Parts: sequence; C-alpha cells; structure tokens
Amino acid sequence: AAVSALSNPPASLSVPQPIEDEEGSTTADLAGASATWDEFPNGRFGDPTSPAYGVGSGDQWDPGAGGLGVSRAEAVAQWGTPTSIDDLNAIFTRHLNSDPRTPTTPFSPDALLAESRMILPQLLQMTSKGWWTVGSQPAVDGAPSIDDVIGWGPAGGYVFQKAFVEFFCDTETLKGLNTRIKRENGWVTWFAANSKDDFVTNLGDEGRNAEEAFNIWSQWANLYPPESDTRVLLEEMRDTRWLVSIVHHNFKEPNALWGLLLDQ
Repeated sequence: AAVSALSNPPASLSVPQPIEDEEGSTTADLAGASATWDEFPNGRFGDPTSPAYGVGSGDQWDPGAGGLGVSRAEAVAQWGTPTSIDDLNAIFTRHLNSDPRTPTTPFSPDALLAESRMILPQLLQMTSKGWWTVGSQPAVDGAPSIDDVIGWGPAGGYVFQKAFVEFFCDTETLKGLNTRIKRENGWVTWFAANSKDDFVTNLGDEGRNAEEAFNIWSQWANLYPPESDTRVLLEEMRDTRWLVSIVHHNFKEPNALWGLLLDQ
C-alpha cells in the first residue's frame, strides 16, 4: 500500500531465476504461486481473502474489532477538528510528509511505506486536489528481488509491479476519470464505490470492500459532538465521496497511471 501496509505487494510479480540452492531446491520451486499476477490490486479496502490484503498494524485498527484504535483525545491531537476540505487536505498532506504531528490517519495506521515515497510528489498532488489516498505503489520493471525498498521473494529474481492507487474523490472527479479510462483501451482496471452501494467498474464487484471504508468516516465523525461543524463535514464526506481503486497495467511506463490521473 502504500499509505497503508500490505501483507504482500498487490499486483506485483516476482519472477524467479532457476538457480539451484545448496539443498537442491531451485528458486523457482521456492517461489511457487508468487510468480503469477494477482488479478487486481487489493489495497486497504480490497478483497480480504486475497494474500495481498492486510492492515499491518494489528486488530486495533479493524473497525469490526472496535473503532479506530485511538482515543478521542489522541484523534483530536493528530487530526484536529477539520471543518473544511482544506483542513482535510492538510491532515492527509501531513501524513504523507511523515509529519510527526500526524503519524496516522483514520484510514492508515502506519507511516507512508518506503516504496510509496517513490511516488510522493504524485500523491501530494492528488491530495492537493482533495483526492485522499489510502493505498499506493509505483510501477516497477525488473528490479532485483533483493532490492531494499521494493524487493520481495527469493534472491536471484526480478520484481515487476503495476502502479496502483486507492483514494477518495468527489463525483465530478469520478465522471472525468471514467471518461479518460475509456480511452485507455484496456490498460486500466478500476473499481469505484460509494456509501450507497453504487459502483462504477470495468470488472466484477465480487470481493470489493467499500463498506469498511465508509464505516471509518462514520467512526471518525462520531468522535465529535452531534451537529458540530467537524461531525457534519465528516458525515458529508462519507455520504458524497467515492472510494476508487485503480491499477495501470503498463508497468514499463512508470508515469502511465499518474499521467492518466493528473495530466488534465
């Protein structure tokens, strides 16, 4: 992810080299099912049955296990009392920049991962538009599997990874994105859903988990008094925003996804 931690990299492929180890096994034997693409990236709110799904910081951040994992005092200390889109942009920007005042967000219990820092300028640009990212990864074309940042799988292999991002946006943004994706001739796979169970996608909706994301908006809002400006704002975001998960399959072009999103 990413802004949120993943148990395994989504939409990532580690291709082993058939090098025999001292016990007679080969790297390819050890890789097993790792040498196949996941059918779709599973970010913070993806398919919970996928090996690429995970939160990474323990059950205290699982809404089903009891809330956001912080007390109201801790939440206000980190996230303040936002009353505008600009305030929300500032919260997510501080988190992306690893500002010690905002080590988490309600959607991301960890600091930005090292691989997502590779695309930090793009994530910051999205956030400035009010597109709040909760999961991301850069495209990778043949990095060594032992790379300190994006390597995984057995030594002697190479990592190929598709660019991915998961974020909240408004309806007008979604409409424009839908139009641009249709021009991509199959290079993009995506899914978008709102709190009313409406969705837009070019794949099936099975396994997507937008309900959890919108429940977090409710839990965040409930930290503040009823009818307060902050609670009203957060409930409005829950009711009007879309959660978008999108992957660009051209991993040889590192800016393909970001160009689609940001070059308008």
